[in-house]
Amino acid sequence: MFERTIKVVETPGELKAYQELIYQVYAEELKWFEVDKYPDGRVEDEYDAQSMHFLIIDKASNEIMAGMRLIRSSPLTLPIFCKFGEKRLTPDFFLSHQCQPAQGSEVEISQVAALQKFRERRLSFVIDTGKIFYHYCLRNSVNYMYFTVDLRVFLELHKHSLWVEPFGVPKFYFGSWVLPCLSSFREWCAKVEENNPLAFDYVVNPNNLVGSFKDENLQKG
Repeated sequence: MFERTIKVVETPGELKAYQELIYQVYAEELKWFEVDKYPDGRVEDEYDAQSMHFLIIDKASNEIMAGMRLIRSSPLTLPIFCKFGEKRLTPDFFLSHQCQPAQGSEVEISQVAALQKFRERRLSFVIDTGKIFYHYCLRNSVNYMYFTVDLRVFLELHKHSLWVEPFGVPKFYFGSWVLPCLSSFREWCAKVEENNPLAFDYVVNPNNLVGSFKDENLQKG
């Protein structure tokens, strides 16, 4: 189960590799992004400077299989609010969904991408990204994560009983129908542990993590 390494991006070269992966998947394979807008063959934007990036690497071949980034809420507003156009959630939303109002640090899951051969192993991909989510939240006292998710992936998450709460209507965004969602660290952990204890054991085990998940910039904020 530990055939992959989950690596925190720490160098300019690793960041470039992540950005090239996003270009390969989003522009060349899925056609979500226009190739002509990225003449350098990599995707970068203003949110890279306020994000932590992660790579999922096959141990046997040392090939980068997937990546994702987590965007902090400062200095720029999270893109789900300023670009996707969703409104900030009110305390009534949290109460009506039987969870505590958002407190403390919030981040947004963004640019989650995997090579085709890893996308076909959907559950492994979901569990590895969940492991990033878990260890980042744990080490940085993050309570909630926002994200937009493809409708097919949303159904898959619910199939595996993961705590993912939609809070808006689907929108065609960057080449795919996606849904704005919220995930609670506490509720997510409880659901995974209850419904898939083997997966939860893998998620909490730090043996295949490389780099510090402690986000110093988040702590300063």
